[in-house]
Amino acid sequence: MHRAVSKSELGREYAYVHKLMDLPVLVKGSGHREYFHDPYSLAALFPNAGEYEAAMLHVLLDQVCTSHPELAFLLQFFTEKNK
Repeated sequence: MHRAVSKSELGREYAYVHKLMDLPVLVKGSGHREYFHDPYSLAALFPNAGEYEAAMLHVLLDQVCTSHPELAFLLQFFTEKNK
């Protein structure tokens, strides 16, 4: 879903950005967002403007989908459908 939103909004998927941001999920599970999900660490990890924008979109999408699971379901449905 993150890659599809980046592609739609930024013209590129930035797959490596999203993969790196979600890497801690392997150890922390749903608590992985305490790593690499704040503006300061993102600026250090992704100094390129496009990468930083993709990372911030990732964080915003996570926050919206956590607050609105029905929206997360719809976004996932439509991104899978349009692959």
